[in-house]
Amino acid sequence: MDREKLGSGAEVFQMFEKHMPPSRDITLIILKGHLLVEQVLADILDSELPHSKAIYDARISFSNRLAIVKSIYGTDNTFPYGVIENLNSLRNQLVHSLEPKDMQTKLDDFINKVKQSNVSMLSKYSQLEFSERLKLAIISLYAYICGIKKGRSDVKSEIILKFKK
Repeated sequence: MDREKLGSGAEVFQMFEKHMPPSRDITLIILKGHLLVEQVLADILDSELPHSKAIYDARISFSNRLAIVKSIYGTDNTFPYGVIENLNSLRNQLVHSLEPKDMQTKLDDFINKVKQSNVSMLSKYSQLEFSERLKLAIISLYAYICGIKKGRSDVKSEIILKFKK
């Protein structure tokens, strides 16, 4: 995905739709959502750092990539960084534990943090089934970080509208 070409909500939504399965499987939703966010972080690093290949050659972790993105854009607020860290924690628990403890509580916490960030329309869709609310939280986060570099809040709005069609 070319970060410079990822400008419109339609393009961002197409990438989300292409990779997020229609499944209700929470594990799959978290894993795919994490991969989408990881790709955007990689795209940000590619576009912001003149020699980003050195980062990939060093095989740094997701958390380290996120820390570099934080250093580029600042760390004034916990959104989106704290929520991305929550998503990473969910993903790590799912891949390192057959039966993660308190998973539902942690999933609810993730959704609520996105909801409280005012970048999602989750409050309007509380009647959705849980897996759809989780996808809506992930796409809200994904759209937000896709729009960070260009300072485009309209990307999020376009995507949320497409998600509901």
